[in-house]
Amino acid sequence: MSDVISYPTGWERYRNVVVYPHEWLMPVKTELWAYESLVKHSPDDPYTQFLCFPWATLIDLLRQGELKRARRLQACIDSAPPKSRLRRATFCQHIYAMDLLPFFKRLGITDIYWSHKTKSVSVIDGINIHPFPLFPVMSSKRKKHRRNKPLKERKYLYSFIGSYQPLLYLTPVRNWIFSLKARPDEFILQREEWHFESDVYRKQISGLTLDERERIKKQLWEHEYTSVLEDSVFCLCPSGSGPNSIRLWEAPLFGSVPVLLSDSLCLEGIPSMENLVIKIEESISAVRNLPAYLRDLSQDAEYIEKKQKALNSIALQNLFCETLTGN
Repeated sequence: MSDVISYPTGWERYRNVVVYPHEWLMPVKTELWAYESLVKHSPDDPYTQFLCFPWATLIDLLRQGELKRARRLQACIDSAPPKSRLRRATFCQHIYAMDLLPFFKRLGITDIYWSHKTKSVSVIDGINIHPFPLFPVMSSKRKKHRRNKPLKERKYLYSFIGSYQPLLYLTPVRNWIFSLKARPDEFILQREEWHFESDVYRKQISGLTLDERERIKKQLWEHEYTSVLEDSVFCLCPSGSGPNSIRLWEAPLFGSVPVLLSDSLCLEGIPSMENLVIKIEESISAVRNLPAYLRDLSQDAEYIEKKQKALNSIALQNLFCETLTGN
């Protein structure tokens, strides 16, 4: 981009976007994806300036006690280019994003696009809160133009692969899912930790080197996860440590219908997902009735065809653009 202005402090400006393009959390790169998408798709809004920063990295450094690195990032905030438009918006992917409210206020942030926005919160300390997707990591690793299998040809009625940590997760909904009676047409598997635990916390935040065993295990996990998702009519998407989950945004791109079990998550303003997602109450009785409910839905040929068409129309760039425009 020839019209990028670079500052000695490490910040850059491109039209109405200011960015500190360093130390993004990877591969769970929602904040980096927001910046990349802005540069590619967003018009030069005369009223809004977008500020992109690796907030998730800063939060994890602070919470993991990596204070020296955290202070360096904090110092970068003070050298941000000045606010130049009426609105100043930023993007946050972390469940603890609101821990950084003092920094948002200092920067003159008026709007936050937050992946874990709940239905009950629209304004915090004078800052408008909007919903935002999570970057669908696994879908980005697929071969381009790979054809999704028709729903009627899929092996599993529904699937869920994930972890459950009772002290960290919002509700026991995942435990209820793991307690469902095993069926030949479903795939439920409990992992011992979050899939990106080693990438984010051991490697990026703590600076440890992953051994060959860990790398191989991760590759096997990813292959199993994507293979099962490609073969599932429905993908169960319960809340975890936050109300949102990456699989909620991966499922449509694999042609699997997302089943949301997260009562508090706000999707308002993201029409394609609001219309596509099947919402199930986050309760033990609803989970117990889930297999029969999904089986009944799958018998409706018109319903399946409608969902397949909606799934095929989902595109990653459109999810981003409609989040900003609301249509």
